[in-house]
Amino acid sequence: MRPALKKPAPGMVAVIASVIVAMAAVMPVAAVELTQRCTNPDEDYSVSLPRGWYYNESVEADGTDDVAACRFFSPDDFDVRPASGVADVAIGIGREATAPRAEGEATMVGGKPATIVETEAGDDSFDPAGTRYYQYWIDIGDEWLVATTSDGPTWVGEYEDNKVVLDSMMCTLTFGTTSLPDTALAEPTSPWPLAAGWTLLLLATVGALRLARRAN
Repeated sequence: MRPALKKPAPGMVAVIASVIVAMAAVMPVAAVELTQRCTNPDEDYSVSLPRGWYYNESVEADGTDDVAACRFFSPDDFDVRPASGVADVAIGIGREATAPRAEGEATMVGGKPATIVETEAGDDSFDPAGTRYYQYWIDIGDEWLVATTSDGPTWVGEYEDNKVVLDSMMCTLTFGTTSLPDTALAEPTSPWPLAAGWTLLLLATVGALRLARRAN
């Protein structure tokens, strides 16, 4: 005959439930499967990109209009023609000499300070008014490395989907020779919420164990 199981105390049930909720809140969720990796030797970074996506190889022109590899990314094939611009891409990475002109969320990318900024084009902008831009501005010293997606007329893909891809790609971007595994997480753009979540989970677990001991 099997021994009767003791019914858990109501307080213990509540604590266990809180532990489960906390785990769901802090456990990272895979956003996009990133199975490819490319390197931009000019900017000294490497980044992973989704399965099936395209990225540009280096294109040599007359020296001043050369296009370094691993600057543009798209689910559709595209051409890179120096001095004529690039269209039909979902994400682009390039340099900017000035700091972002809008406030955003502070984070870290590749061990460097960065700011996530989302803006809309005004009436006097080159793109149609209301065009949205989602960007990572990475401080690389005297300049900024800027990773962008947009719903403008020359960009492809769904804007919200591309934002998720860009978040995931920025989790894998590294500078120098150090590289990360070709995986990405959906929510690591700011490290302190994850740390706080794990602290909450630890406290809840300790509380559950204490209640279990009292019940016994």
